[in-house]
Amino acid sequence: MSFVAGKIFWYLTQPGNLLLLILIAGWLLLLAGARRMGHLLLGLGLLSLLAVAVLPVGSWLMVPLEDRFPARPALEGEVD
Repeated sequence: MSFVAGKIFWYLTQPGNLLLLILIAGWLLLLAGARRMGHLLLGLGLLSLLAVAVLPVGSWLMVPLEDRFPARPALEGEVD
């Protein structure tokens, strides 16, 4: 059961799906009459999607991982 729960949890919390859920929640709040919270969630979701689509967010997140360990120096001479 924990395997299935883990799969469902990961599907819902993937960044793209999470942003989509925020947009849907904002739209549903607008339909329900909670205009202030609905506009807040829609604005947050749209700005986040725009930032991910336009800015190199993936590259910014990879830089600390790539710089964590120094590159190996080239070996001098023949190995064998």
